[in-house]
Amino acid sequence: MTSHLEFCLGHLRDKCKDIVVSNNSIVTIVKYAMEVVELTELKGGGQKTMVLNMVKTFIHESTNIDDEVKLMCLDIIDSGMISNMIDLVVDASNGNIDINLRKKIRKFCCM
Repeated sequence: MTSHLEFCLGHLRDKCKDIVVSNNSIVTIVKYAMEVVELTELKGGGQKTMVLNMVKTFIHESTNIDDEVKLMCLDIIDSGMISNMIDLVVDASNGNIDINLRKKIRKFCCM
């Protein structure tokens, strides 16, 4: 797992080199982490765990933020919000969320 983490962190650091860590940028960092994890052979829960570990480590390593912002970002992760967001993205990418339902209903009713 450590070699996977280091591999992924290297790629994440490259993708996020111009990003200042904040409560507003954490979603972007998670997005990049999810993209990086797709480069590994990890699947399912392993990917999610890796993303959460990567983002936490990235935040811990960040030197361009003060401790208050760092704690706030880590609290966002520990609250489960990021985990739930990852689940939502995965569900959407697997077609398990019907976000175009209104269009389908309108089309069906107009036939």
